[in-house]
Amino acid sequence: MTEPKKSPLVVLRALFTGASSFRRAAPAVLIGCSGGVLAVMALVSNLLFSGQASKMEESQFKLIATTLEFNVQNLQQRAALTADALSNIATIKRLHSQKNRETLLLEMEKTFEVLKEKYAVDQIQFHVLPAVSLLRVHSPANFGDDLTQTRPGVVAVNRDKQAVAAPTMTRTGFAVLGIVPAYDETGKHIGSFEVGILFKQMIARLKEAYGFDSVVLVDGEIFKKTVTLYADQNIYADENRIGNFLNFRSTDWKRMKALVTTQDLQGLKEEAVSYSREAYGTKYGVVLYPLRNAAGTRIGVLASAMDMNGPAQAKSLFTIVQVTLTVLGIILCSGAVMLVVRGYLLGPISEISAAFGKLANGEKSEPVDTDPYCAEIQELGEHLKRLQEKQR
Repeated sequence: MTEPKKSPLVVLRALFTGASSFRRAAPAVLIGCSGGVLAVMALVSNLLFSGQASKMEESQFKLIATTLEFNVQNLQQRAALTADALSNIATIKRLHSQKNRETLLLEMEKTFEVLKEKYAVDQIQFHVLPAVSLLRVHSPANFGDDLTQTRPGVVAVNRDKQAVAAPTMTRTGFAVLGIVPAYDETGKHIGSFEVGILFKQMIARLKEAYGFDSVVLVDGEIFKKTVTLYADQNIYADENRIGNFLNFRSTDWKRMKALVTTQDLQGLKEEAVSYSREAYGTKYGVVLYPLRNAAGTRIGVLASAMDMNGPAQAKSLFTIVQVTLTVLGIILCSGAVMLVVRGYLLGPISEISAAFGKLANGEKSEPVDTDPYCAEIQELGEHLKRLQEKQR
């Protein structure tokens, strides 16, 4: 036969069975309960703080992604507005419609130098219909080439007569291009005009304003096929690669190369991707933002990283403080329990019990001074005192 299960109350009472078990069991139960309550409180508060720390990390990821999107869009707007403003200058309209390359170059050279120095404008180009390069102000020796196969943005602008702004690879480099339709003085459509702005000034501002380290990565295959006039061939070196992607511009290439892997880039699809990673003893939040040309083809990736050691360190510090306070609380509770149980309860009872024992044996017992004790012990002392008086 199986023994019937004992109720928790019966088990608890069993702890206090015997002449001396209360001295051991009572403090153990009280200290155990106090320690359990403190531990649960510490665990709950730690979980709450961890949740807040996780939300803080999520908000930082959103900050990085939103900041990158805003700055890329701002760069596109700047490029489009600059192209629109320059193409509407009367002299430029006239020379463009006349296909007067030499005079156009003289008119634009000084403007290009100022824009390049102050606003990171890297490319200015005039096109004539259907999509032929008339003049590259940044590379005047190269002109007359058909852009139909290599520049879908130019084709789209001349076909739809609508401005386009997007990251673009050209024969001379990679930049955000604003392309606008161009018209002569009578309003006739004569071609298009573009302004390209480099990412270097933008990522430098991100570093200065937010502490982001960034890298502009370009698709190696597309870059090699398209950017045929790029001067720095060192870009193709192994140390400047992450898989098929090339380091076009960066604020700290060594750090970013440690934070971005080939697998990360291969996993990037339509939307930006966020993740955490450690490098050089620091935890970083990394966001990969796809850069797409006017046709929607991903031709590059803007990767930015933010130091996230703050939330991680705060979480670790909070855990250490919680554990320390919990241990200290258990020690203090243990001391209080031992003081109450043994000092205020068991000590006086032991003294009175000894006096009762002498009375039971017919021996003479001395009066017990119960004034320092609690009311319940004093009442017990009064019973002892009456018995001692009867004995006399």
